[in-house]
Amino acid sequence: MPLERIRVERDYIRGKGASLVGTYTFSLVQSLMEVLQQGQDFCSNDRLPETHPSYAAIAVQSFVGVPLIKAGQLVSVLSVASTKPRAWTSEERELIREVGERTWEVVERVRVEKALRDSEERLQLALSAGEIGTWHYRLETNDNMLDPSMSQLLGLSPETQIIPQQTFIDAVYSDDRAMVEEEVRLCLSQGREFNLDFRIQWPDGTVIWLKDMGKVMRDENGQAQFVTGAALNITQRKEAEKALQQADRRKDEFLAMLAHELRNPMATIRNGLQILSLNTTDHRRREDTLTMMNRQTDHLVRLVDDLLDVSRISQGKIELKKESLDLVELVTEVAQLVSPQFQERRRQLRLSLPDSPVRVEADALRLSQVITNLLMNGVRYTKVDGQIELTLKTQEDVFYGQAVVLQIRDNGIGLAADQLVSIFEVFVQVDNSVARSEGGLGLGLTLVRRLVELHEGRVEAYSAGLGLGSTFTIYLPYLPTPPPIPVIAPSPPDTVRYRILVIDDNPDATLTLGMLLELKGYEVYTRNSGLEGIQAAEQLRPDVILLDIGMPELDGYETCRLLRKQLWGQHLLLIALTGYGQWKDKRRTQEAGFDEHLVKPVNMDLLIQVITSRLKEN
Repeated sequence: MPLERIRVERDYIRGKGASLVGTYTFSLVQSLMEVLQQGQDFCSNDRLPETHPSYAAIAVQSFVGVPLIKAGQLVSVLSVASTKPRAWTSEERELIREVGERTWEVVERVRVEKALRDSEERLQLALSAGEIGTWHYRLETNDNMLDPSMSQLLGLSPETQIIPQQTFIDAVYSDDRAMVEEEVRLCLSQGREFNLDFRIQWPDGTVIWLKDMGKVMRDENGQAQFVTGAALNITQRKEAEKALQQADRRKDEFLAMLAHELRNPMATIRNGLQILSLNTTDHRRREDTLTMMNRQTDHLVRLVDDLLDVSRISQGKIELKKESLDLVELVTEVAQLVSPQFQERRRQLRLSLPDSPVRVEADALRLSQVITNLLMNGVRYTKVDGQIELTLKTQEDVFYGQAVVLQIRDNGIGLAADQLVSIFEVFVQVDNSVARSEGGLGLGLTLVRRLVELHEGRVEAYSAGLGLGSTFTIYLPYLPTPPPIPVIAPSPPDTVRYRILVIDDNPDATLTLGMLLELKGYEVYTRNSGLEGIQAAEQLRPDVILLDIGMPELDGYETCRLLRKQLWGQHLLLIALTGYGQWKDKRRTQEAGFDEHLVKPVNMDLLIQVITSRLKEN
């Protein structure tokens, strides 16, 4: 690149004279630079040529310029100028050259030192941001040189640069100290690299995890001189690992508990079936057995429903059907529903409700589930004659302005401080011994929190300690103005005897469901495959078809599509009865042409209600 400008950075003037610092065009010093670029001195003896009036403007009559050539390139020029004409001797030029060389060395060293300082500052900034510190353990003096980040990792002031080795050892957490000392000994004696995870306890009591790596540095004779290394703060990683281990342990405990909870009711139901198979004439025993089997079946259904609810909420697949509702009325209904269980378990339920309605915008079914779970949690963890109190009120709130507060307090086993932190987590139960005797999967309070949060509310747990009872408080946004509630006149009872076809590849399922429907007054037919079902439907022309999905050869989806293709099948009431209950399953049945999707085991009252209402619509 041709030289167009020259910059004078420094000058020294004796006496009065104009400074030469500045940038000059190449034309001004063209003849000078052509000589200097060839590595030759430029020397003006006596007087500068008058063809250069610019020199006179800065009062220069004569000067000498000595080039500094590095790696074949002109890097600098040291010039000495005079305001008087003079002849420059070879000794003067040599002295100027020597001064230029030494000046250049100083300038370069300053530049290198500045670049090194800048680099160290950038490195220290990176180390600090990454919570990484460096250290040098000097064997001769038995001390450690620390950078500011390492000092902070040890809980010391960043200005602390040197500490005795024993100070470092004392900073190691007491349980890890022997391990660290042994690792240092093996590092020095065997020459292996130092690589260890351990804890450091700061002077204020804070404990952090470090990953420390170091290497022994030796002299030319192989003697260890010092150990140098770096340490990384891995506290967050260790905490995450611990949380994962706890979650894994809770998962294993939950799976064991799930197996236990499923086997117990199934074993009881099997016993009941064996009792009924003996054809006993003892009517009381038969009724007791049927009651027990129904109770255990309901328990199994609740277990599966809880699992599905947690799964759906976790995936964001629960849609609330919100409406304006009176929480006083809802709480009263829930209390009536759980009253038999309170009486059976000899627990006392006290309600403290306002006289006027308290309205919220909520899903009545899901909010009932929340209240029921909290009440039954109180039953579970209180002793005989224990008291559970439910209070409902409104109050001012920093989050909602006006909030509805529902509080359930018991005088049961209480909660320890650490349990208050995890009580709402999945699969956590307060007391395993109580949980084993009472049953359940530890999902009730998880569902409470997540359902309350879906209602834009919050839930809090409090206990003064073990044996001192627990209090759960729900806060929900207050809805001041209720919309009008339409009054629907009850429909007259249905006396029509409808014809129903049940199609399921499980013969036991078709037999039992058919028997129940016949007892309800329906004309019932059963088939055990999709193809048989289509043929029967063409002959029987039923009003309703209850169709299983997971059948071999021709599944429920394809069977439904084939039925809908028939002219007589376009107005059939087609209801899917299946064990598949996810939202995607319901969407798929709808796309196949089903009118309704009910999940096994279906509640008979619900099935009759769906059949009746649907047929009336048609």
